[in-house]
Amino acid sequence: MLTPPARHRFCEDTDIDSVMNSTPAPSLLLLIRHAEQETLRELDPPLSDRGRAQADRLADRLSTIPLTAIASSPMARARATARPLAERLGLTVEIIDNLAEASLSSEQNRHVFTNTSARHMEPNVDDYMGPTRAAVEVLPRFQWGRDGRSETGEQLRTRMNDALDEVVARHPGGIVACFSHGGAINAVMGRWLGIERDMWFVPWHAGITAVLIDDDKRTVLFVNDSSHLEGGQDAISVMSSSFVSPS
Repeated sequence: MLTPPARHRFCEDTDIDSVMNSTPAPSLLLLIRHAEQETLRELDPPLSDRGRAQADRLADRLSTIPLTAIASSPMARARATARPLAERLGLTVEIIDNLAEASLSSEQNRHVFTNTSARHMEPNVDDYMGPTRAAVEVLPRFQWGRDGRSETGEQLRTRMNDALDEVVARHPGGIVACFSHGGAINAVMGRWLGIERDMWFVPWHAGITAVLIDDDKRTVLFVNDSSHLEGGQDAISVMSSSFVSPS
């Protein structure tokens, strides 16, 4: 009978061949988009009040999981989303610069979210559904680096892939919650799945994407799960509310 694996490590007795051959156990990455921010018109805004509540709901869901580590983008909204979970588990948040969102200048960012259709995504303290539905319409058309000066989608895909390689190297066989951003998570998942569109899924606030990493094999368990959010803020509740039930 195999000795039970140490806490915070993938259960190695789930793959007898890998145990017998002494190969490294797979790692489980939880790629988590930050909660709602106060505004989209600033490069590094704090979370909104609603976003802080979303971060708490996320911590409720993940605090019973034997996490090995928590990593985060250096941006304030990602760190603030990670903080409640880290405090509950007594873990230090590891800041990894390459988990940051696609690089834009302050001027470019303000222009996009003030003067284009993306302005309809601006958070509204009195209306959650409107801006999130707007994101469903607008985000699939996003293309990074269109101005010829800012970071391109391919550069973002490469940067995020390198960042997550670093995470796995630091915590082989572990379960790591990685707090990042919608564009960044789209980018790396697209790279792994062979999808070239920069924004191929609509990233939800505090949405979780789970990927099992086994050497060079990546197995996607689920993408963009927001079922832990309350008050009809999860993706299914928001989107289904716009459909009319058949009579």
